Amino acid sequence: MLGEVYEIDLDMLKNMDIYEDEGSLYNRRTALVENESRTLNAYIYVYAKEINEQEIKGGRWNMKNSDRVWYACYGSNMLEARFRCYIDGEKRCFHDVEIQNTGCRDKTLWIDSRFLSHKGELYFAKESSKWGGGVAFFDHNGTGSVYMRLYNITWEQMLEVQKQEGLEWYGNLILLGCDTSGIPIYTVTAESRDRASAPSDAYYSVIKDALVKECGIDEHKAIKYLEAAME
Repeated sequence: MLGEVYEIDLDMLKNMDIYEDEGSLYNRRTALVENESRTLNAYIYVYAKEINEQEIKGGRWNMKNSDRVWYACYGSNMLEARFRCYIDGEKRCFHDVEIQNTGCRDKTLWIDSRFLSHKGELYFAKESSKWGGGVAFFDHNGTGSVYMRLYNITWEQMLEVQKQEGLEWYGNLILLGCDTSGIPIYTVTAESRDRASAPSDAYYSVIKDALVKECGIDEHKAIKYLEAAME
């Protein structure tokens, strides 16, 4: 079984115990893990109840609609105005392309936003009817780094955003981890990697605007990053 190992301190371990509901929903156990260079003991969380296969596939577990989560986006949604379309459903124009989504039932905007990079690979695939070219996807098996913007929204909004993205394209809901207070970080991507497809100029520009103007990435570095994703 493949996985990732993180080195954390005791305070983080206590937060993880709280988040995983250790002793009730999960039991913390030790396991021997290894890679090409070394072997060590690590903590793992083992589900303490009967397994409901359908619940696992849906990614819901015991989440409530009002629970807070971080939605980690890496494509056009990194631009704040673009992501607002998924929340409020209003029509907006980006580089001469008009975009409108259905919006969420709860149109309350995110209460916080953060920026980070996460292990993986950004790539462009499919053919968008809105943008006229490939769109961004996240390959969690990649060995590079992917720039991501996090929005603190509700679990209900997270699922509605995924539905608006299109479950046939973004049906893979991935838990990337959790922050220091135990709030889970989710992203969405494709179930499997498709052949590459270059993004349109408009879509490319929206992502670059987000990286440079809102996330503080040097323009030259942002261009190099996006060009690498198109190779």
